[in-house]
Amino acid sequence: MKQWMSCLPRIVAGLSLAACLSVPAHAQRQVVSGEELAAWLQQADGSGRGRFTGFVLGVHDAFNEIMFCTSREVSASQIENAASGFVNAHPEVLYKSGADLVRLALSEAYPCRE
Repeated sequence: MKQWMSCLPRIVAGLSLAACLSVPAHAQRQVVSGEELAAWLQQADGSGRGRFTGFVLGVHDAFNEIMFCTSREVSASQIENAASGFVNAHPEVLYKSGADLVRLALSEAYPCRE
């Protein structure tokens, strides 16, 4: 039993390394850039627009009533339009993360009232 226990750290390290190596490289990257967000809007086939919409609504759901405040009457397309308008109007901030751009856009369009 003691012999097995002394090997445990190496077993855990080996399994951890195997798990890391089994994840595709594209799945390891977690930050969507502002440039990538803007590129999704330009894709003619519509697939990028779907990614853009999903990303924007995810950021909205995570930060609504924290960094901006939308009422129940605000539709998903209004939220998407606010974000896309901001991204198109502010190419100078595309160096920021996509989440930062969406938060800026929605904070400008839907500020919280105190």
